Amino acid sequence: YTLSAAVNVSASPGTPALPGVVVGYTSIPGDACNGANRPLIVCGSNAFAMSPETNCENLRFTTTSSGGIVIAANSKIKNCSAINSSSTADRVAWSCAIATNSTFIDCEGVSQNGRAWSGTTNAFRLIGCYAHDSDIGVLATTATLILSNCKFEANRTCAVDSASTSSNQYLNCTFY
Repeated sequence: YTLSAAVNVSASPGTPALPGVVVGYTSIPGDACNGANRPLIVCGSNAFAMSPETNCENLRFTTTSSGGIVIAANSKIKNCSAINSSSTADRVAWSCAIATNSTFIDCEGVSQNGRAWSGTTNAFRLIGCYAHDSDIGVLATTATLILSNCKFEANRTCAVDSASTSSNQYLNCTFY
């Protein structure tokens, strides 16, 4: 699916009991899809912003926008990929600036001239995620990071850049 305009569903937040749900599938709702058979959302330079309390699964995103795919508070992103292919510096694949307590599970992030994941003051978690071929794998200026079973590969400047004075946790991660 190719976006022709920015998508912003942040005005329709879910709740803990009734989260918003965005799930990709190949032919039948609920079927398993991985890798290249996940549905692809081509954002181009358009922004894609999710609302708080959103569960997103089984999707691939490509983008060239400065903020990439924007995740809001208390969201869970599972088996998704975001690739920012912009040649402009400091672009982001996954933006966690407003993603307090959001969790990424088995996700991929790539930003060839920027950050695969970027967060500011809000804590977020990466579990089993893969940050590669970016300038910086994860940037967290003051956010608390919890990274578990993640893989960082071919990130030019660094795998993790955190100026946080909080207690960050890096558990069973692999750095190449």
